[in-house]
Amino acid sequence: MPVRDRLLSTIVLLGLLSAPVCAYLSPDLARRRTELGQLLPYAQVVPLQGWVNEQPVPIDPSDFNTRLKAKFADVPASPAWTFYAGHLYLERLDATVSVYTARLRGLDEARVALADYESRAHDSLRGESEPSELQVWSLPEAEPNPTGKVVADPAALTVYRRLPWPEQGWSRSQRLQLLEAARADRERADSEYVRVESALKAFSKGEGHWLAWLGQLAVATRTYSQEQLLTPAPEGGPLPSPAP
Repeated sequence: MPVRDRLLSTIVLLGLLSAPVCAYLSPDLARRRTELGQLLPYAQVVPLQGWVNEQPVPIDPSDFNTRLKAKFADVPASPAWTFYAGHLYLERLDATVSVYTARLRGLDEARVALADYESRAHDSLRGESEPSELQVWSLPEAEPNPTGKVVADPAALTVYRRLPWPEQGWSRSQRLQLLEAARADRERADSEYVRVESALKAFSKGEGHWLAWLGQLAVATRTYSQEQLLTPAPEGGPLPSPAP
């Protein structure tokens, strides 16, 4: 695929990737969370926020509520408390989705940059010209834990390692090395992209349970008085059970 087409494809892809960043944060649920949070004592809200940030991700609503009740056994498990805590956790899940999405963006930028480098390296191999004076250079090893940031300066492209631009007077054998290195690094970026994308899809499977459960809880309590919102629901009561 021509470099220009790859760049256009990336622009479209990045636009699509930007949508899921806040896909699970319904404005209606966020407003409900604010309303119910205002009913809760500040002394309860602060430790709850810290505790939520310590919970593993992802866990389902049923497991979360079991942990919540065990940790805050002295706090009435009221609809307001349960919903507020659940929405805090949903926000944490959403932040994790943002991390995955940012990583996919970075990897896609790397794939495009390395594919463009490959194209330039191919072009540099046309013909049989050799530089009048050979430059001493050795191919660096790829970093095992790179930052993932693409750096392109006038002298080189850096993704997993620093690759000088192939047009800078290298011998044919050196340009072949650069081509093979760029191809290996691009294949690594492709592989990492597939892995991260699969991890994001697996992570996202449980998000629907959270969104549906919080939505049901919001609907079930929309006509509740303040007293009812702060009163623990009886076992088997009118509130929806957490999704298994």
